[in-house]
Amino acid sequence: MKNNNIQEKLDDFVKKNKNKFDCEEPQLEHEKRFMFKLNERFKKIISIIPHLIKVAIITIVIFIISFIIWDNFIDHPSDQKSLSQVSWKYRKLEYSYKYQIHKLEKKIIKTYIKDDKQTQKDLKIIMNNFDISYDYLARRLKKNPHDKFIVHSMVLFYQLKYEALKKIDEDYKKDIKYEKLTQK
Repeated sequence: MKNNNIQEKLDDFVKKNKNKFDCEEPQLEHEKRFMFKLNERFKKIISIIPHLIKVAIITIVIFIISFIIWDNFIDHPSDQKSLSQVSWKYRKLEYSYKYQIHKLEKKIIKTYIKDDKQTQKDLKIIMNNFDISYDYLARRLKKNPHDKFIVHSMVLFYQLKYEALKKIDEDYKKDIKYEKLTQK
């Protein structure tokens, strides 16, 4: 309440004495001092931006370092070397095959053998046998990282695994078409 009363008195004083305030020109240096003080206030506000930039750079560096550590040490067993560690070209190839194989395997399980637990178990055994072969090749690649024969064998492994799943998928499709034809 006191503040409102003081504010009202000040406003009344300024309104009554308005002419007295407008009669003189400001001093010559007034505008320079005003702009200097205004700039100082903005510097205090803007001075946080360099700190934010530093935080952003540190965050990016930490992210890159953690990705490199994950990719080189955590993602792969120490006694093996994956195809993606050979070169970027093989990395793209390996991830593409892994994606296609995973997608096709899920499709077969969900579409054709979702209720048949024994067939699911048999498919997992077949896929695990493929993975055992891959693990063997990965251990050999770790011992001989520049052996092109091993690298090509690993590519062939993915091709064979994908084609085996593709063949299973096609066989189930043929069985379904045959069942539909015989039911009519």
